[in-house]
Amino acid sequence: MEETMTTFEQLPEMMAILLKKVESLESSISEIKNNIKHYDRLLDVDEVSELLKKSVSTIYRMTHEKDIPHIKQGNRVYFKESEFYEWLDKNRREDNHTTLADIEDMMASQATAYARKKK
Repeated sequence: MEETMTTFEQLPEMMAILLKKVESLESSISEIKNNIKHYDRLLDVDEVSELLKKSVSTIYRMTHEKDIPHIKQGNRVYFKESEFYEWLDKNRREDNHTTLADIEDMMASQATAYARKKK
């Protein structure tokens, strides 16, 4: 690279050129990041089996019954990572924490039911 001397008067012009190049680079990086988001990593049956702690045959059964989102390519089955985790979150069960008041209500209803049967 040739080294050229920049004068003080040329600084604003040089800064404008640098800013345009930086903006162009930022735009390119942003475009690359957006394109990467469109391509999910594909999980295979073994990976999903390990993640769900289920056998490979169970995973194949789940795909056959369409219980889990998948892609079939020939004899191979793949899972888009984002769809898999979305499916996993959607099928999350809420914990039903039983409170003392719930237990008292259950015991009271059982006591009434028992009292009615005794007659």
